[in-house]
Amino acid sequence: MGFIIPLENRVNPPQENKDGSFTIPNELRVDPTQTYEDTVFAYTPEEQQQILEDPEFMDYAVGYGGEMLIGEGYKAAGTGLGSLAGPKGAVAGYVISGLYGGYKGSEFRQNVLRPGEPLDKGELMADMFLNLVPGIFGKGKKVQKVGVGVAAGTGAETIETYVSEGTLPTLDQLKDAGISGGMVALGFDLGGDAFRKAYTKFAGEDATKLSDAYKMGDPAAKLLVDGMERSAKKYEISRRKSYRSLINNVREFFDDEYINLRMLQDQSAGGQYKTKQIEGEPYLKVKNDTEDYYLQRRLANGKIDAKSDMMYELYKLDAIKLRGHVDDYNTTTFNIFKSKGREADFKPMKYDQLNKNVTDYLYAKHAIDFNAKNKTDKNPSPSGMSTEDAQGIIKQFEGSGMDRQFRDLIDGRKEMSNMALEALLDGGLINQRTFDKLRKTYPNYVPLSNVIDADDIDVNSKVFNQSDTKFEATGTGVKRATGGERGGDINFNILNTYNQAIKRAEVNKANQSFANLIESNPDFITEKIAKVTKSKTAGKNWDGTYIYKTDLKGIDNIVTFYKGGQRYEINFTKEYKDLAPIMKGLNVNEVNGVFKMMLAGQSWLGSVYTRWNPDFIAPNLFRDRSEAFVNNLAKMNGYDALKTILLNEVVTDLRVVARNVYNKPATSPKGIEMDNMYKLFKESGGSTGGLGVATFENLEKRMRKLQKNPNMNPKEKSKIFFELLNNLSEISEDATRFGTFRNGINSGLSPDKAALAARDSSFDPKLMGKGGPYLKSLYLFVNPALQGTKNFLRNMKKPEVFVPVTTTMATASYLLHQHNMAAYENPDGIPYYEIIPEHVQDKNFILITGSDPATNQPKYLTLPIGYALGPLKASIDFGTRYLAGNQELGNPEEAIAKLTEKTINAYNPAGSSLVPTLAEPFVSLFMTNKDGLGRNIVPERLLEENMSATEKVYDWTARTKGGELFMQLADSLARGGIEVSPEQLKYVYELTTGGPGRTVTDLANITSKLYNGENLSRKEIPIARRFFGQAYWEPAAIRTEDKDLINATTKEVNTEIQRERRIGRTLAVDLFELKSQRKKEEKFVEIIRDPQYSMETINSFNNKLDQLTDKTSGLAKRLKKESIEVRLKFVDSKVNTLETPEERTKFLEDMLKYKVITRDNLLRYQKDKVKDEIFEKFRLNFNPDK
Repeated sequence: MGFIIPLENRVNPPQENKDGSFTIPNELRVDPTQTYEDTVFAYTPEEQQQILEDPEFMDYAVGYGGEMLIGEGYKAAGTGLGSLAGPKGAVAGYVISGLYGGYKGSEFRQNVLRPGEPLDKGELMADMFLNLVPGIFGKGKKVQKVGVGVAAGTGAETIETYVSEGTLPTLDQLKDAGISGGMVALGFDLGGDAFRKAYTKFAGEDATKLSDAYKMGDPAAKLLVDGMERSAKKYEISRRKSYRSLINNVREFFDDEYINLRMLQDQSAGGQYKTKQIEGEPYLKVKNDTEDYYLQRRLANGKIDAKSDMMYELYKLDAIKLRGHVDDYNTTTFNIFKSKGREADFKPMKYDQLNKNVTDYLYAKHAIDFNAKNKTDKNPSPSGMSTEDAQGIIKQFEGSGMDRQFRDLIDGRKEMSNMALEALLDGGLINQRTFDKLRKTYPNYVPLSNVIDADDIDVNSKVFNQSDTKFEATGTGVKRATGGERGGDINFNILNTYNQAIKRAEVNKANQSFANLIESNPDFITEKIAKVTKSKTAGKNWDGTYIYKTDLKGIDNIVTFYKGGQRYEINFTKEYKDLAPIMKGLNVNEVNGVFKMMLAGQSWLGSVYTRWNPDFIAPNLFRDRSEAFVNNLAKMNGYDALKTILLNEVVTDLRVVARNVYNKPATSPKGIEMDNMYKLFKESGGSTGGLGVATFENLEKRMRKLQKNPNMNPKEKSKIFFELLNNLSEISEDATRFGTFRNGINSGLSPDKAALAARDSSFDPKLMGKGGPYLKSLYLFVNPALQGTKNFLRNMKKPEVFVPVTTTMATASYLLHQHNMAAYENPDGIPYYEIIPEHVQDKNFILITGSDPATNQPKYLTLPIGYALGPLKASIDFGTRYLAGNQELGNPEEAIAKLTEKTINAYNPAGSSLVPTLAEPFVSLFMTNKDGLGRNIVPERLLEENMSATEKVYDWTARTKGGELFMQLADSLARGGIEVSPEQLKYVYELTTGGPGRTVTDLANITSKLYNGENLSRKEIPIARRFFGQAYWEPAAIRTEDKDLINATTKEVNTEIQRERRIGRTLAVDLFELKSQRKKEEKFVEIIRDPQYSMETINSFNNKLDQLTDKTSGLAKRLKKESIEVRLKFVDSKVNTLETPEERTKFLEDMLKYKVITRDNLLRYQKDKVKDEIFEKFRLNFNPDK
């Protein structure tokens, strides 16, 4: 019987037509299955049996199988890549990759079959030509004769036949197969003529002739073999470069816009990032921080933000001083008027008035100097204020003594004004001589709108601080005055000028570092990438600034920077010109239109879920610390990394950061030392400003806000709720990064290296890919997930990280498991890990503290861990329980599938769903009925019932003040013809208001419970509930309640039944949670006596009460105080809720046992209820005559 041989994914060569064009077949062409009567290898059955029994058969199978796969794989990839360059590219790709694939495949086979022996060169070359034939071929003593299809032609069959017989094909045979000698020459790294001359000597000959000639040193053979090996080496380098380029381009889009620049460096930040060198690629060695472009570029944003925040704090301090002067002035002046009995004549000074007086005075002082230096006949007042007006303002201000009274304001604003020039000097944009000249020429300098030129450099985004619009210094920031350009308020000019100056300076320093890197490496390496030259001028503009030749040409491969006030240029070569726009920050995609609106919505949601959410801030500190510990192990010694999670170190970091956030400097020597360390941390760019720029107003908006609201005392602003949450968020975030920074310094890192370690301790919100704005407009937490996962997985690959992390987690898991098994015993023998939700166990360490006496459910303390650690912890916990003998191994496939799902969910940047974040509410409400954690929004048992949506609500929702509001709102909407579930309203409210919204409703519930004397559980207290848990079976029980509980057929009846049952369950829970026994008994009597409650309500009340307590004797004791009618009503309703005869019998026996009722009572009650269907069921299940 013959074998069926499918030739799938067969690569056919591009065919050259007579007119010079090419026909390119499908790179993954699937040909019809072909059948051969002979065997796969054309062996007889007897020969096959011999082969199968040969112990070397597996070696042959591996060797030849690997050769086939390698050869066809390279050929498919090369043809596909070549086709991107057009028909000729496809031909070249097919031939070169085919030859190289044949070379690598033969090399693999020879090494498998003849390990340790030299490669046979003739065999290598023969296999290279054989791989040009389409299809997958077996090789051995006999070779299968596989038809090659119409596209390959008879020439390919000839090549196959010749090579199969150990003969090298001739050039004519190659040509007949559609492969020119020139193309083959490329595969040997030779020119066409040189190849033909050397190859003709061996063409048509046995391949062994080439091998023998090479061994004898034949020049032609050596030329071919050396070219073959040289070409293989070049192709391998090219392949690796292409692969790396593909990966880097993907990463540039998703997670790191600077990745292609970093890959030029051998390392960054002292080895925190390392680049694996590819032979043939330029490789720039970084010797220190000033040559580390990637380090400086990453830190630039943080340094800018730190200096901007410092200026903002100075501005707030100025506002406080101004307010103080206004108050003092008004108090003193009023007292003077009062002493003279002229209170009615007193007119208080306003904040704006004093601010304007000081501003005008500063402006006037500078205007005199400015006009004197820059006036012309046409424009005697280039400052925008005439010298005469300036002198008048000065005279009036100083004459009233205001220059002495408000000296602190004047000096403070002059100091802030000079900070802009100091920033330009620090950044190398101006030299010391220019700085001194400007200070001498303008001793009273305050910024006018034309001091900083109009070059638009904004390290923050035009859209919500997302990206850099331009990261290049094309001007010094000092511009010649032209007059009449004063605009805006001087105060704001001070802030804006400084802000622009520090951006320009940090931009320039980062670009200086790249120039330093180029200049410190050998020319033979750097000439392949870029060269640094001094800019050449072509004249001056009308305003006195220089015109540069490269600016006139509009060259896009040049990045400019300044050093000592002199402009330089980084000229990238053609191969690396795409790096220029990356350095300029022009590669980042800006969002517009609907994506811009989506990004605004995401920004709001990000805030309400994180930095404005008290329930997030505290646990996030622990999550960040655990991930920082993992990441820090790769950057510093073990002990310094361990300090990241030591409690005393955590407390120290929190105190230092909180002290500085609230501007309360330390007084002790140790405290002052730590404050200085924190200052260095900020100045080095280690802070991310709370949860990052995506959720905070940028500096410019904050300054304008203060400027528009000058009457608002900044001290009072800090007391606003959201300002408080902002500060708490910043303290939580920066405490972890500050701890990493100081531990890094102690471990020997430089401030810049320690700052980058701090930024990468968990995730860096200031780093993203060029597609970041679009990704963030679609998925809320995509960037934290990408950055955090990337850092975690990169570091966990290192043994010095993996071993201590897994060892520490395994030890903690074992100790906690042993404690928890001993601390909790379930009456039904169910272990704690089957009761506490899995997602809670995966994201936290669990410490059981006891159990609830009423429900026997475990109470526990949770210690959150980083999200990236979740899958690892789940695996370790499973292993711990298995090794301890408490967990069955179960189905391995299910266990692996479950762990795989957890891993995907943990590391998926889009979260558990690919639905865009802003679309999730619509999908959740109208399609899946699931919230973000997979929980039902509306009770599943009620979802499809024919009843009003207003009653489709969980019992615990109805028992809260917030729930009552949602129920009232749902009722109001229903009266207007719109039916929605209160649960849906609650879901939308919590989704859009996040942490603040939930905090408001929580506080209302807490206040209500405390007022009514009800027990308050830990799970109801904000923040505390994130650390204290209790397995709560009630929600699960209610969610899975059988649908046959609601058996009425009409919507009205169903709605009323559900309402009455919900009321009954709520009454039972309210009674159960009362603190005192006396109040419980009083409430019980009140409920069962109240005529407003129907039998449905009492039934539901009894059923729920039975779930919450089994104290039958206590219940009986209290019932005996009631009339027999009340007792019988209670017993009647209770029996009706029991499902089995055994349960009903047991209950009635208990009632008889405790003398709640007698048989006579039952007989009399039977006569009264003889027609009652419910009592009939009761009577049939219990015979009182027994």
